[in-house]
Amino acid sequence: MQVFFSLPLLLCHVTVVTGVAGCHGDRDKDNRPRQNCTAGGFSDIPSGLDPTTEVLLLPVNQLSSLSWSNYKMFPDIYEIDLTTNKIHALLAGSAGVLLLSLRVLRLGSNDMEILRDGSFSPCPSLTELYLPHNALTSLPDNIFAGLSKLEILDLSSNKITVLPPNLIQPLVAIEALFMEYNK
Repeated sequence: MQVFFSLPLLLCHVTVVTGVAGCHGDRDKDNRPRQNCTAGGFSDIPSGLDPTTEVLLLPVNQLSSLSWSNYKMFPDIYEIDLTTNKIHALLAGSAGVLLLSLRVLRLGSNDMEILRDGSFSPCPSLTELYLPHNALTSLPDNIFAGLSKLEILDLSSNKITVLPPNLIQPLVAIEALFMEYNK
């Protein structure tokens, strides 16, 4: 009888291996479907990932740019982690590409020097945006326009010397702004 109860518990903690070499699937602490492709040597999003993925972990890879249209294959994406890649540019979103369910975006420790107005417009539901340890020197006036749900913004450890006067105005829900270790 005890074996009967242990088997379902064991099955709940099994990691699912996907058909993508260098990635594995499981669930995060909130039971969201997650694909973990950490340090897989990827220079682009691997093909063959489960489209029901809600948490996509791609830190410590070789991605050099971020194109929002590459993520439309994940209609329920909640979190994207692209920490410690070689991203130097956020490419403009394709017309009509919106990631309405994306709440958490991690872009720390990349090679970004410049962000353009509208860089995050395809992600109007973001609540957390992490951009620490890049080489950002300035930010355009309307970089965060449309991000009215953003609660956490981390711009620490960049090279920012001055902020535009209206930068925070659209951030009506902001609770934490991290700016330490800038110039």
